Amino acid sequence: MTIYYDDTCGFCHWCAQLLVIADRLGNLRFIGNHDTAAFRHELTRAELESSIVVFDETTGQRTTRAAAAAAILRALPWPFHVFCVIAWPGLCRISDVVYDFVARDRYRFSRWFGFTACGIDRGQEDVVQVEQPRSARVWRRALRVAANLIAAVVFVALLIDGFNRNVAKRLGCEPGWMRAIVPGLFAPAPGQRGQNQAQESLFHPPMYSQFNRWAIRRNENSIRLHPDNPKVWSKLYGLCLQEGAGADFAAFCQEIVRIHPDNRHAWNFFALAAKETGDPSGLSEFYRQVVELHPNSGRAWTELDQIYTNSQDEGDYVAFCQGIASLHAGNLPALTRLAQLYKRQGRHADLLSVCLQILAHKPDDVQAWCNLADAHAATGQYEEAETAYKKAITLKPRFLPAWNSLGNVYHLRGRYDDAVHALQKSIALNPDDASPWVWLCLAYAEMGEVTKAEEAVKKVEKHLPLVAAMLTEALAQHLDDGPAHLPAQSLAKKFTFVSP
Repeated sequence: MTIYYDDTCGFCHWCAQLLVIADRLGNLRFIGNHDTAAFRHELTRAELESSIVVFDETTGQRTTRAAAAAAILRALPWPFHVFCVIAWPGLCRISDVVYDFVARDRYRFSRWFGFTACGIDRGQEDVVQVEQPRSARVWRRALRVAANLIAAVVFVALLIDGFNRNVAKRLGCEPGWMRAIVPGLFAPAPGQRGQNQAQESLFHPPMYSQFNRWAIRRNENSIRLHPDNPKVWSKLYGLCLQEGAGADFAAFCQEIVRIHPDNRHAWNFFALAAKETGDPSGLSEFYRQVVELHPNSGRAWTELDQIYTNSQDEGDYVAFCQGIASLHAGNLPALTRLAQLYKRQGRHADLLSVCLQILAHKPDDVQAWCNLADAHAATGQYEEAETAYKKAITLKPRFLPAWNSLGNVYHLRGRYDDAVHALQKSIALNPDDASPWVWLCLAYAEMGEVTKAEEAVKKVEKHLPLVAAMLTEALAQHLDDGPAHLPAQSLAKKFTFVSP
């Protein structure tokens, strides 16, 4: 029997290799469809590209698609003949659809499985056969039949098991007729005996578990060598889900993150594995370990920020950031977070010290200059604050918080014209921010421009109606005597130094 197959397809080549192993009687001969010099029959390029072509020299029959596959199985030793049912009437049409799907995407399957084609040499003929004693031939034939029988039984068992698991998962019960066909072949795991019937139906067959564990170890070793391969990550995740090994998968992701802190695949799959965890303290401890090993890991710092933002335990986070900053001198992620924490807690002296450390390592950090100015302004050092705000604006001319806070400083220093200019610049950058409109209203009131102050109050009313009402009441009181600005100024102190 001659088989014409696609010798450039790795998947086809792999299937042919399996057939060579199973062809213990030597009935099959393989010829690649690109080896035209070895062709023995009249063939068209169209049928070679879409299907295998099988010629049976004993009957002169020519078959393709599922019928060709059945002819090949018929030529193999027993019990492979059992699978010839794919060519039965009725089943043949379904088999042809499946065959066309596989044939159409055979190169994609080759890439997925990593198969390569290198040709099969089954063309040698006229090999001298050594005559053997009859008893030896009988024993060899018996052994071949036994080996083929065992392989076929295992293959059928795997098919039955896969179908049985699928049915059990869909119906919530185990189909008893499968047990009747193969009694005692599969048994529930020891830990699952004694549970209810629905749970016992979802047993874990030893063959699948052992194969999956082997595949998990293989994929883990592959990831350790090539951690940026997304396909291997997806395979490993699917296998671990199938085996219920979510905790082991999360531990493996942690292992990769500790070695490769910037590997996004490890982080993303760890987030999937840890999504259902009920132990946030365990997650925070892991993120702390990653930061201690890799203090510049942005993803680990981001995860810690989210955990401590939800826990509202800033004292512990401050101590951790201080430890990282002292362990890794000049670590900007730790110093930046310390500046934010000190600013929220009102620790202006510590904020001033941290900002100076940041600027010593990164003098063009705009936010550090703005935080430094906030610390100076909060302690009444308005001249130093003005210098720091101007430095931030020089580095980033459209930096809104610096313009807004600079206008506040000008107002507190009595430089109302400069305050109006800075606040109008802040409003031009973000017209929806109510804070500069409050200070602009106060500046106009101090300058005696009541009409402009009232227009500013209308802008404030859109976002802060209560504050607008208080400003309107203050402006209505004794404008000619001057005390009207006093309650308004105390009201506006809450808007001072609003840079984030």
